[in-house]
Amino acid sequence: MKLYEMFIGYTFLEDPRRLLARQIRFPRSKRRRIRAKWARRTENHAFRPSDDVTIAPKEKFVIAHPATLLTLKAKIAESERKARQESGAAE
Repeated sequence: MKLYEMFIGYTFLEDPRRLLARQIRFPRSKRRRIRAKWARRTENHAFRPSDDVTIAPKEKFVIAHPATLLTLKAKIAESERKARQESGAAE
């Protein structure tokens, strides 16, 4: 089954809160209590879009970060374009 055939009839939902966080600033102190305080603060983290995609086949929707959805839609369009070229060449 082609990629574009898999997503026929699906609704694409964007969730900008799907992010991965990585702590980039750490305290000089090695005490567990201080490190836990720093880990809770969001300004000590770097965030990037998650590559995680949730597909619900029964409900016919796909949920992902907007940047991830753009790459997924581009791959779907590429798959559809290749299939059209193949069917055009076969005729």
